Amino acid sequence: MTEVSASTIIIAEDHPMFRASLVVTLRRLMPEATFLEIASQGELEQTLARGGDVRLVLLDLKIPGAHGLSCLVFLRAEYPGVPVAIISGGAHPETIDRARELGAAAFIPKSASIDTIVQALSCVVRGELWFPEPDGAPGGRAQRRPEQLDMLTPQQLRVLKYLADGMLNKQIADILGVSEGTVRAHVTAVLRKLGVSTRTQAVILVTEMDLEDNAEAL
Repeated sequence: MTEVSASTIIIAEDHPMFRASLVVTLRRLMPEATFLEIASQGELEQTLARGGDVRLVLLDLKIPGAHGLSCLVFLRAEYPGVPVAIISGGAHPETIDRARELGAAAFIPKSASIDTIVQALSCVVRGELWFPEPDGAPGGRAQRRPEQLDMLTPQQLRVLKYLADGMLNKQIADILGVSEGTVRAHVTAVLRKLGVSTRTQAVILVTEMDLEDNAEAL
């Protein structure tokens, strides 16, 4: 059982690659902190119930067990002294405004640039509030996503879905019945067509999209 220690930062995010990226970024900002990676609301509640000095919770609104802003409401009611920063792909103006009203310390779109995410996290760890500008919601980027996905072949779309599930090349190769070299070639093509340079960026781009139905239909 992982103990909650002083200056603990909880990252409640169920996508391993994005969660790991946040840990790397925060460790540069707060090298003395302890980081706990949580993958569901139930696990988050159990961790907080054990007590300890939690300095910050980074919360994905769509972690398993959560419904909309329900997890934020729970955290603000039960642990009002713990700041909560939302990190979500569903950065709609109404959601951002509601999160602010419910007491979130920040709302960081997953589609934001790495520099913007670092800036936002820096504000939060200093105890400041951070919310995107009204015209900074990632509407333009979201509108490009369907067109980008249409550029992918059926097999590339399957590979992208498995990347979003946090699978390694070998696991994907075993599922698809192809070689790891073939998977690597598909990953390279996916990154090029999505206009990103890393697997993590590709996952961030599609984290909030439902690829399940598309993949099953192929």
